[in-house]
Amino acid sequence: MTFVAGELDGDGIVIPELHFAHPKALAIHRKLIEKKRPFEEVEGEIADLAEVIESKLRTVFENHKFDRMIVANVFSLPIHLSFSPALEKIIDEFRIPTIARDHDFWWDRERYKSSAGVGYFAQYFPPKDPFIRHTTLNSLSQQHLKDAAGINAAVVADSFDFSNVEGSDWYAKCFRNDFGLTSKDIVFLQATRIVPRKNIEASIELVRKLDDPRIILVLAGYAGDEGREYLSQLKSLARQAGIRAKFIGDRVDVERRMVKGVRYYSLWDVFKNADFVTYPTKFEGFGNQFLETIAYKKPMMVNRYEVFKADLEPLGFDVIKMDGALTNDVVGQVRDLLMDQDRISKMAEKNFEIGREHFSYEATAERMMKLGLISDVAVTGKHLVTADLVSLFDPQFSD
Repeated sequence: MTFVAGELDGDGIVIPELHFAHPKALAIHRKLIEKKRPFEEVEGEIADLAEVIESKLRTVFENHKFDRMIVANVFSLPIHLSFSPALEKIIDEFRIPTIARDHDFWWDRERYKSSAGVGYFAQYFPPKDPFIRHTTLNSLSQQHLKDAAGINAAVVADSFDFSNVEGSDWYAKCFRNDFGLTSKDIVFLQATRIVPRKNIEASIELVRKLDDPRIILVLAGYAGDEGREYLSQLKSLARQAGIRAKFIGDRVDVERRMVKGVRYYSLWDVFKNADFVTYPTKFEGFGNQFLETIAYKKPMMVNRYEVFKADLEPLGFDVIKMDGALTNDVVGQVRDLLMDQDRISKMAEKNFEIGREHFSYEATAERMMKLGLISDVAVTGKHLVTADLVSLFDPQFSD
């Protein structure tokens, strides 16, 4: 299996121009999407960067005789406007059977629908190509893709390695002390990125209404994908609410590391130290934080976003639900739950088993084989290793 991307934290082939944050790709996106400039002003720049990407990909594909590819989120949300057409040309040129994992679509985001690039998006996001088999994360996107583009897609939801959930160790046990927390503190974790659609105001309001001095809201997500204004607003809102809150996104990384005596933690370390997870998100392609929460056996409050209602709720997960608004009834349910450790344990075990049945690596591999997307697979450690696939990933935005 070979990874090709604009940025990698492991082995693989790095082509900087593939990254959505490459200066040229970012400049194009800002002009068309953020500044709402006419498409004609960026059309030449898109083509020029696409030509560079195409040339570099061609060299890679000539040197590596790839059999098949998995393409993650390159063809769906038009964050990198030059990557999709360049990659499609390479797929056609080398006639490579490709599975496209399409997370989000431009017609779901107002900033793309209101831009001058709609005609371009309709052509390349996603492209119709005989060598590309599209998959979506959820049943709603599957239907939307059919309605909007006439493309029949299979559903392959997000997954998690339920067989290898890490236990706590000495490093994770340093977390509370490093952030001034005690064993008596009740940690409410907001694990998502700091962006408006995550509706983090509801988490702050929940803690305010619970009015329990032991509760501290820990926000572990990264801010900056959509600017830092929302982060500033949340810090101000937390101060006004008079709650205890810690914004630790700058100390949470992909992997643990120590820098000049300062510990940086993985997200898994944060989950291990959480007592309750808040997930009031308004919109998700699926819900990575939902799976991570149940894998680490934590109780949670979740907003009934559309994909949750369509694909997760029917499976019977036992969570506290808010339906768009944080009502006093929801607050009361959270308060009662915090006093009932027996119920918390039963919820956690039930949710873990449902998650493992439907969203483990093994369950996902079995589903992909039934759909004819892969022919053989082995689950080893933290990875699916396929007998006939190589993977091409672009590290675009996740949950």
